Amino acid sequence: MSKRRTHSASFKKKVALEAIREELTMAELSRKHQLHASQIKTWKRVLTHESDELFGSKRKGNRGAASSLGLEDKQRDELLRIIGKLQVENEFLKKTLS
Repeated sequence: MSKRRTHSASFKKKVALEAIREELTMAELSRKHQLHASQIKTWKRVLTHESDELFGSKRKGNRGAASSLGLEDKQRDELLRIIGKLQVENEFLKKTLS
């Protein structure tokens, strides 16, 4: 009986990115890397779900750019409100000028 193979994180990431790009079919990727298609699908799913968490604002200790500027929640909310208002005004002006 053969030993179980282990793969480095960089290899898993490389294979998952290839699967996301969809330049090759799952069968071709399986043959190329000598892996089962379900393993590639699992790594692809992990990469896509964890990247959402990586860039999301729900991470502990990370509140995005506002946190790095030292802004409080009230200040951040106020700035977001102002940005939203400006976006609406900008869209209105674009529509009236065209």
